[in-house]
Amino acid sequence: MVYIIISISYRLSKIHKKVKEQFSAPKSLEMGFVSSHIVVPNPATQKWQRIVTHTESQNPNDWKIAIIEADSILDELVDSMGYRGETLGEKLKLIEQSDFTTINNAWEAHKVRNFIAHEASFQLSEREARRVIALYQSVLEEFKYI
Repeated sequence: MVYIIISISYRLSKIHKKVKEQFSAPKSLEMGFVSSHIVVPNPATQKWQRIVTHTESQNPNDWKIAIIEADSILDELVDSMGYRGETLGEKLKLIEQSDFTTINNAWEAHKVRNFIAHEASFQLSEREARRVIALYQSVLEEFKYI
């Protein structure tokens, strides 16, 4: 009987040790090393980096592209919030100020985008391009989209 009790205790301790190893932190973390891990980039953040690159260009056409792409990201954000409409303008009309504190920034930036898209002769300065991109950025950051 004593032999059976000792044998069972020994086996239980081995099982306990395996379970503890399986559910404990990896040795590298216990010793203060940071283990490598895969970081999945946010697609909106990647798009935003391209927008920033366009904004830093000296070419006015790149600034226009940056604004059009930022407007596209804003449209994705508004879609993800459940607002439906044919255009971004229609979707923005449905949003209450209390639900979207940067709605005025979104409208102002979107209006500049419309000038770019619909008026071929629209002139855009570098300063204005950066200001409009900053408007988009404030909206996207409000919802932690970028």
